[in-house]
Amino acid sequence: MVKKTTKKEVTKKKSKAGQPSKFNQFKNIIKIATSHGNTDSQIAELCGVTPTTFANWKTQHKQYFETIKEIKKESDQEVVTALRMKATGFVRIKKTKIMNLAGIEVGTNEEEVYYPPDTKACEIWLTNRQPDDWKRIKHVDVTTLGNQLPVPIINVTNLQTKIGLDALNNE
Repeated sequence: MVKKTTKKEVTKKKSKAGQPSKFNQFKNIIKIATSHGNTDSQIAELCGVTPTTFANWKTQHKQYFETIKEIKKESDQEVVTALRMKATGFVRIKKTKIMNLAGIEVGTNEEEVYYPPDTKACEIWLTNRQPDDWKRIKHVDVTTLGNQLPVPIINVTNLQTKIGLDALNNE
């Protein structure tokens, strides 16, 4: 008696087309590259695969890429913390080695060093955290006066708009 094979059995027997996945050999590279802030397309390039292949790996290895998401969150949080410190100012302990004339270390000196707030870091923080109040917007006056050219584009913040452009022009 000859056994009939079903469609399910036939599809199970077929081998997958294409090359075997390179995913396993790049797991550590993916973790390290992610923790250093690389984007998915940059990581794909590091692995020598297309962004599409990298996206396929993300769907095929969901559990692994959940871990990668956590690494991204941790890295982002480190940056947020550093940006906040830079925006508000901070104190660090600076250690200096004390050497004698022969170049032998004879002790260490510790001193507190104050790093003042950085206005660019403040701007970055506020434009991202309070965009309605701090986002840079462009105001364009496209009216023409006779044969004159249009007034050039002026960059102002919403805060300046709230104060009033008339006050800025009178300075």
